[in-house]
Amino acid sequence: MEIFLGFQPERACAPETALELAEQAYLRAASGTARAAGALGGSGLTVGIGLTAVIATREEHRGDHRVFCASFTTAGSSLYAVTLTKGVGVTKRAEDERVCADLGLNALLAALGYAPLPVPFVAVSSDTGALARELLLRRPMFQADGRRQRGLPDTAVVLFPGTFDPPHPGHFGMADTLERVTGHRPVFCLTLDPPHKAPIGSVDILQRVKLLRGRDVFFAAGDKLYLDKARRHPGRSFLMGSDALVRMLDPKWCPVQPMLESFQQLGTHFYVVGRDVEVGDQWIDAIGIPAAFRSLFSVLPGRYDVSSSALRQAAGLAGR
Repeated sequence: MEIFLGFQPERACAPETALELAEQAYLRAASGTARAAGALGGSGLTVGIGLTAVIATREEHRGDHRVFCASFTTAGSSLYAVTLTKGVGVTKRAEDERVCADLGLNALLAALGYAPLPVPFVAVSSDTGALARELLLRRPMFQADGRRQRGLPDTAVVLFPGTFDPPHPGHFGMADTLERVTGHRPVFCLTLDPPHKAPIGSVDILQRVKLLRGRDVFFAAGDKLYLDKARRHPGRSFLMGSDALVRMLDPKWCPVQPMLESFQQLGTHFYVVGRDVEVGDQWIDAIGIPAAFRSLFSVLPGRYDVSSSALRQAAGLAGR
């Protein structure tokens, strides 16, 4: 379970653990959905099912025998719970295993929109979208090797904020340039409540993690602006495109001079890469950054004009 989830859950048998298992199952299954859909000629609906239970063994347990099962799809998530009659022995265990199997199958049928099996113990179900998002936020660091953590690593990493809807070669090129030039590892920092876009829910969080597979991903809510992020992560550096820098310096978000002073006090630094314009030291000076704050910014080589919004428009998703 720990290897599958990427962390050790607080309790092996708990509703939260079942939902976390379903989220991870969805994430793993989604990576092969398109290929499987093409082979089968279908739409490739992805469903993650997670189930955890305490059932009969040769000795009686002190607590209740319980089963928790969860499903996770693009349409949402649901959670099911059953309390079993306690017992011991091989026969009772086989009965309990059958309950688990039927419950898991019913969760899958319900997620696919089919009628459940007519078994009386499948009774408790509720939408758990808020809980699913909360569980993801408890361990917001998805490392490239599959491990999950509650916070950023202590090593010198550079945060790359954005919504990455979708991530594209420009994002990857910027991240690779940063690592090649500076030696610092980039962490894709998914902003869940950006100031100029709708909040990102649990389904989209996992979709971005899937599309950024093989990269370190960190996500957080409540730090919409770069100043918020700098305050939450003092002493950290950030990677940004020149278009993001221009937006950051727009006084409609916050007063520019106090913001730059705060960056200095917090030990924040920015690595800037060209987006839509050629970026160099002269360009940094030309956009109106006072000389006293020029050292906050370092220019990296390269220019990446592709944008996520343009890709969504080309795919007919401009309204997302």
